Amino acid sequence: MRSDKSIDYDAPSIGDKETLIRLLCSPLYYDEATGQVSIDAFDLRMLGRKQNQPEHYASLGREKFFANKEERQHYLQVGYTVWDDKEWDSNRYYGYGTFLACEAKAISSRIELWPLKGSAPYHIGLFYTASEDAYYKGPLPKDDTEILFMLSELAEMIEDNIEKAPERELLTTDGESL
Repeated sequence: MRSDKSIDYDAPSIGDKETLIRLLCSPLYYDEATGQVSIDAFDLRMLGRKQNQPEHYASLGREKFFANKEERQHYLQVGYTVWDDKEWDSNRYYGYGTFLACEAKAISSRIELWPLKGSAPYHIGLFYTASEDAYYKGPLPKDDTEILFMLSELAEMIEDNIEKAPERELLTTDGESL
């Protein structure tokens, strides 16, 4: 059986009709000029200052768990702290794409959506099954045609549902607006 230390197996499962959110930077994930979402938008990355930590899942937001408009706005602002960092010099936060959980699951049985341990209820992970016993860790093998198909379909799934992020708010370290 597959397991991952990041998954909260005791948390409520993700419903098929739930609206999910993927934050997008440009140009790595989204080309503003063409409106095209890259397959990299759902790939697993190497994380950390030295790029030596493989990502286990693609981070997603779970719309139904935002208590109010302000909490949703705060979540959408997270992209500014991720992509306005020195590590991401060639990218900047653009916005987000929305989709239903069942749309992602319908692409392949190798796509799984799980709540995450120690995370806010609105933050979940999109995992890719590597075998009966394991999930992939980043980056995904781009020489595998099934992986390329999944990434292409995920990118296409959100292409018509891209919204520009709200203007950046200055946030304090505890997440409050200045």
